[in-house]
Amino acid sequence: MAAVDHTTDDLRRQLVRSQDEIASLRGLLHRVVIEAATCLESEASRELLEEVEAAVGAPWRLTPD
Repeated sequence: MAAVDHTTDDLRRQLVRSQDEIASLRGLLHRVVIEAATCLESEASRELLEEVEAAVGAPWRLTPD
């Protein structure tokens, strides 16, 4: 039974990490949408794109800069 408990705990930890990652990506996506809608300065946009690439992994875009 201890092995089952250990596996359940591992799955719970993985689920929490996955949920945290999803929340982080949602936050980044929200910022992308807000910046696109308000047309912020290009420097801020480049920083945000770098954050998205770091979180999602390159290449995430279909077209180059």
